[in-house]
Amino acid sequence: MTIRALYVLDTVNRGGIETQALDAVRVARGLDLAITVVTTGGQLLNEFQSATDDVVVLKRRMPVDPTYAIQLRKAIDEHAPQIVQGHQAVDALHLAIATRGHREIKRVITVEGFIPDTKNRLALRLLLPRMDAVVFPSQALRQWVRERDGIDSSSNGVVIANGADPERLKRSKTDVRFELGVADDDIVIGMVANFYPDPRKDQFTLIKALPAIFSRFPNAHCLIVGGVDGGAEEKLAACKRACVEANISDRVHFLGSRNDVPAILSSLDLFVFSSLHEGGAPPIAIIEAMFAKVPVAASDIPPHVEYARNALRTTVLFKTGDAQDLAEKVIALLSDPRESQAITDRAYEYAMANLTATARIRRLKDLYERLLAA
Repeated sequence: MTIRALYVLDTVNRGGIETQALDAVRVARGLDLAITVVTTGGQLLNEFQSATDDVVVLKRRMPVDPTYAIQLRKAIDEHAPQIVQGHQAVDALHLAIATRGHREIKRVITVEGFIPDTKNRLALRLLLPRMDAVVFPSQALRQWVRERDGIDSSSNGVVIANGADPERLKRSKTDVRFELGVADDDIVIGMVANFYPDPRKDQFTLIKALPAIFSRFPNAHCLIVGGVDGGAEEKLAACKRACVEANISDRVHFLGSRNDVPAILSSLDLFVFSSLHEGGAPPIAIIEAMFAKVPVAASDIPPHVEYARNALRTTVLFKTGDAQDLAEKVIALLSDPRESQAITDRAYEYAMANLTATARIRRLKDLYERLLAA
């Protein structure tokens, strides 16, 4: 039996949450799950529209917008979903308003990660206990929400690991090394993450580690890939200033937001994911690197530790915010191709068995079936 779900994504700009949702839409129909996407638009809108005919574009003019909620209710009435799912507080808030009186519809929220501002934290504190299910991408995030906000999700919480589509990681044919003038035998390390104004990603620690890495490997380059959210411009500027001061600007390439992440990953010899806060265990960026068969060095925040514990010896962890430790771990990996390859092989096998978009959608569909049967 096909289950009808409606996903609300406030925006579909390029990021881990949106990419995972896009992968879900692409694989869902083969698993008897029909997904309607409601969004205000964004960089990935055309890709969503190519993946499914069921994309509804609405306008939201204020944080809590009654007109938007009315439009959302009309979309719900038209598409008649059995499940509605929001991916952040603003989504769940409008869904709660739009589904009032629709007791037959089950409401789900995915808590994706770090919530920086007070209004979103208050909204989640209000909404989570009232959801039929709360999906966490890691035990670490579930515990963090309980300790931070005192929200007990023992009755409606479930942990479902992130997932990505391995086929998507094979599609791009862009030659990034040629584009940048990097030789085939040069070493390329990189990080794919947007710059955010809140303490989420940590590109600066990687930048601080590069002089030591470049000293050991004179033919090494680094790619920094990701867009810049409003308010984070100074973070990017600080990274560029540090490169100038260390005289490494010619070997550090700031590529901005890209639509060819598979090609970026395929050009790398090592992927670095330096984060201060993440929700998933592992995050989408790490899963993509695993599918691209690139070894990963990641900060030792709780979700990364949780993943590394569950998937033994599939990634290398460094002390969060410690540029020296990061440099030492990267140098050790690049100096031992055999161990690096072994880590990559283990990570790929684990990801194929546990972290595909198909595996995640199957777990979600199992959850939906339990909710509808209750």
